[in-house]
Amino acid sequence: MTMKKITIGMLAHVDAGKTTLTESFLYLSKKIRSMGRVDKGNTFLDYDKQERQRGITIFSKQVIFSYGDTQFFLLDTPGHVDFSSEMERTLSVLDYGIMIISALDGVQSHTKTIFELLKLYHKPCFIFVNKMDVDYVDKHDLLKNLQQQLDVNCIDMEDEESVACHDEKLLSRYLATNQLDTTLIADNIAKRRLFPVYFGSALKLMKVEKFMQALADHTIMPNYPEEFRAQIFKISYEANTKLTHMKITGGSLRVKSYINDEKVDQIRLYDGAKFSLCEEASSGSVVAIKGLEKVYAGMGLGAQADHKLQLSSYMRYELILEKGCDPYNIYRMLQKVQDEDPSLQLSYDQGKIHLSLMGEVQTEILSNMIKERFGINVSFGDGEISYGETITNAVEGVGHFEPLRHYAEVHLLLEPIEKGVEFVNAVGNNDDMHYQNVIMNHLQSMELKGILTNSPLMNIRISLLGFKAHLKHSEPNDFKEACQRAIRHGLMRTSNILLEPYYDFVITSANIYLSKILFELEQRKAQFTVSAHGNDHSIIKGEGSMANLLDIPRELLAYTKGTAKINLDVKGYRPCEEPDKVVSLHAYDPDHDAQNPSGSIFCKQGAGFYVEYQEVENYMHLPYFFHPVKDSLLPDGNKHKISDAELQRVWNNTYRSTDKKIKNPKQKKDTFDEYHDIKVSKPQCLLVDGYNVIFGWDDLKKLAKDNLDMARNRLLDRMAEYKAYRYDLLIVVFDAYKLDTNKERVYEDHDIFVVYTKGKQTADTYIEKAVGKLNKDYLVTVVTSDNLEQLTIMQQKAHRMSVRELQKDYALLKRMLHEKLQKERTVFYNHSLKDIMKYFQED
Repeated sequence: MTMKKITIGMLAHVDAGKTTLTESFLYLSKKIRSMGRVDKGNTFLDYDKQERQRGITIFSKQVIFSYGDTQFFLLDTPGHVDFSSEMERTLSVLDYGIMIISALDGVQSHTKTIFELLKLYHKPCFIFVNKMDVDYVDKHDLLKNLQQQLDVNCIDMEDEESVACHDEKLLSRYLATNQLDTTLIADNIAKRRLFPVYFGSALKLMKVEKFMQALADHTIMPNYPEEFRAQIFKISYEANTKLTHMKITGGSLRVKSYINDEKVDQIRLYDGAKFSLCEEASSGSVVAIKGLEKVYAGMGLGAQADHKLQLSSYMRYELILEKGCDPYNIYRMLQKVQDEDPSLQLSYDQGKIHLSLMGEVQTEILSNMIKERFGINVSFGDGEISYGETITNAVEGVGHFEPLRHYAEVHLLLEPIEKGVEFVNAVGNNDDMHYQNVIMNHLQSMELKGILTNSPLMNIRISLLGFKAHLKHSEPNDFKEACQRAIRHGLMRTSNILLEPYYDFVITSANIYLSKILFELEQRKAQFTVSAHGNDHSIIKGEGSMANLLDIPRELLAYTKGTAKINLDVKGYRPCEEPDKVVSLHAYDPDHDAQNPSGSIFCKQGAGFYVEYQEVENYMHLPYFFHPVKDSLLPDGNKHKISDAELQRVWNNTYRSTDKKIKNPKQKKDTFDEYHDIKVSKPQCLLVDGYNVIFGWDDLKKLAKDNLDMARNRLLDRMAEYKAYRYDLLIVVFDAYKLDTNKERVYEDHDIFVVYTKGKQTADTYIEKAVGKLNKDYLVTVVTSDNLEQLTIMQQKAHRMSVRELQKDYALLKRMLHEKLQKERTVFYNHSLKDIMKYFQED
């Protein structure tokens, strides 16, 4: 009987028990005689010296074992966030993912990242909830958490009725036979309609064998084609010998056969630290090949497509060398490390070596690796955040390259997309298919950079609209030059946005430190929610920019004396909060970047000459293909215009009473009477996000550092004064994180209303609900500087006011009130001390 081959990958957040579960698999399948332990440094797969010292998995490794009628190729992957790219590279060759979740921690931010990657790569997944031997964990709560955080189709496989009700065919078979159909379950899992969940303990072998039996019963071997295909997922070096790790996804591969004109010298079947040689590898096998040099990690062989990573490094470091070292020679030596991990993005410029890394742990591992392999001591400079750039509008870029005896012109359409980088051939088939392929290959291999900070381009689609070649003088590299110039030409002609990476974070801390933590997060402009965790701890979940939160772990550990726990996970890029500041610091000038010119080269009278990007359209040989609509049109096709007179009428009717028209509102100075006599159709209500205002008002923010209660009271005093002259109803809302109650607390203070929300409710949530109710009877304005909350408010047709606007309006009110009182006083007296003392002297 032929055994089915299944490739499984162990995937988990760090410390979830991934390595321990692997040990239990090997022990129960009789692969090893006794289970190793991470804390003792004797596990089967963590044989690397640094892995044993740190107790974490750093490099993906392979082991082969059999259970039942199934031969498993198990790939163990790193769980630490800093080595996410190593984990992601293995996903391309998996048949099934095994996600391990700690019952003590539940679903972490990095767990969600892994689950999203499995969805992106269409990989089915089994879930093992580990560490269930702890008494206080609740199985039902854990399952509910999985369904809420990951997918509603996460089903406890011990609950047969829930499994049966998951699918109509499965339910019919179950009602007829009172048994679950193994084939139907396997089919649902393979199609990602079902995510089977098992609960147990890897360390104590609790229900692990049952889980292994399910893997054997509920997995389906893929149907592989007869022609040879393979997916390369890893490159490693044995001394100076390059090893190519791949999965055979079609046909077979024999020793001495050729792949792209390179001969296969060896086929190795790795099993932990050891390997065996084989003459032929069939479909489904995961092997390492010796003899290939022109290959790279992620490359597809045969009809197999290349695999591109979704995760990327977000920090850029300079490599600091010892005195006397030749930077360029070191750079050439490190090319092997770059082959193993393409996400390093190694670069050399003006005697400096830079590379991209995920975090501080990776810098330590890499420096030790370089010392061990090359005998060189290196260190790393302070990391710089890797920014990104994209565009806001579609634009056509033109690149022309025509020095003497060369010719190429390329027209590209640049469009913003939600995520990633895409390349499209929009020309279609014609007689110049050779040049089309050349252009597309150049685009996919180019390093795309933006014009704001010379950072990588992302969230963009580049489409080939047209091109022109010369019968005699065009060469492939001419089109590379034209493509580079076309992209830069397009970027210079449209609006560009700077993007920055942002964190998802989870902080667990004792309540005695909660106020300090919340204050720090407010200062760093983070968005977050707080929930109770036991009687004396809280969990804070949120997000914020990497620039603001980069040093939060160190600060957090310092003022909580090492008791707090924080998990940070980079979730991608979004528009930068302070783009002007970042652009200024980079000081990049795209007009004088000789490596990335935005202009083109044309030929006249046998000599080439440079044309600036603004003038390219006056010289280009092909017309524009893309013609954007510049004016927005109404449905009937009429252009919408507003005259100056109409704008004047709207101003007068909206902001001033009808008997006080203003011909030139910009030159009119506000007076207190006009400020107070603004006429509106409804009574006005002001909703104030209390803590948002405190931490956005300069003097209140300083006061809150020493005494938050005093800052609250001072805000309430100001709002009472503000309400008396400006609003009919004023409500100040505070988050009540520390109140252990299910009801909000409302009271009246100086003719304003103060609300403390429920114990687990944020001010944002309360205000959003309140706006919906108050809108019927009031003209509602909400004071907050929270961008997301402002957007929600506008969708509910309420007005918004930033904290800075409130501060200015309050100052204006105080000034005008002071001027009014000064005018009403007609006589002023100056008294000396001698005049006053007579009232206090005794007779």
